[in-house]
Amino acid sequence: MPLDDFRLGVLMLDTRFPRFPGEIGHAETFPFPVDYERVPGAVVSRVVSGKASCGRSSTPQRAAWQTAAPS
Repeated sequence: MPLDDFRLGVLMLDTRFPRFPGEIGHAETFPFPVDYERVPGAVVSRVVSGKASCGRSSTPQRAAWQTAAPS
């Protein structure tokens, strides 16, 4: 598949800090378009502690997945 036809979707934690080239959260890391969708409430402390749902059944994750996924 040519890179012009490739697109990546990334679900992001609900964090705000600078992203540098080479990190998955920086769009210039990839030679193709990237769609980013932030998952509301998915903060590091909840995700690492296991207190956040990681499945598609969780409302914020499901909403982000549906927004990021191509139709």
